[in-house]
Amino acid sequence: MKHFYHILKKDNKHKFIEGLMNSWDSTLRQYEREWGKGSYLPYVYGERANIGILAIAAAMIKALPFEEYSIKKGRGHQKHTGRADLEILARNKQLWHIEAKRLQKSFRSHDFIDVVREKLNDAANEAESSTEGSNLRMGIVFVIPYGIIEPHTQCKQFVDRISDLKSLKADFSAIHFAKPELYQKAHKDSPGIAIVGRYVFVK
Repeated sequence: MKHFYHILKKDNKHKFIEGLMNSWDSTLRQYEREWGKGSYLPYVYGERANIGILAIAAAMIKALPFEEYSIKKGRGHQKHTGRADLEILARNKQLWHIEAKRLQKSFRSHDFIDVVREKLNDAANEAESSTEGSNLRMGIVFVIPYGIIEPHTQCKQFVDRISDLKSLKADFSAIHFAKPELYQKAHKDSPGIAIVGRYVFVK
């Protein structure tokens, strides 16, 4: 994919995430082309819908996704049973635990970066709070911009903001843009979606 940004050295973890993001981009494109026929775009829907798309993307690269399963969370007296958003068993046997949030916001808002970072903090904290499961974990945020009036200029501005991993306190980001003839027909001011992620490695 064209828009993938990552700050860590290239290793097996990086390669899996890059492959997953490439598959996510391709899966969205297939849904846009075949299922909706341009009448709507799947990425504008809620958190669960987007987690489902990511799970399908994992399956497309021969990984095994598992959604919405029970897991122990919390620390000390705050322990409780909750739901994990997504777990992915990669072909190399790496097991990833993923907690997700969704944000739909004008990327031109003065607090856009702050709000994305807050959502990412929430997702990463949830991933870290699990007391069982894999030690490879991440929090992600599905970021859907709206209010884009001049796509040629403003999509580039959106890319600049989402690729600023230092400001976002993120480890990686990926951006999918629908074809103009599709999003201009279905959702004129929302040309795409991003995933912003942070790794949480627990011992």
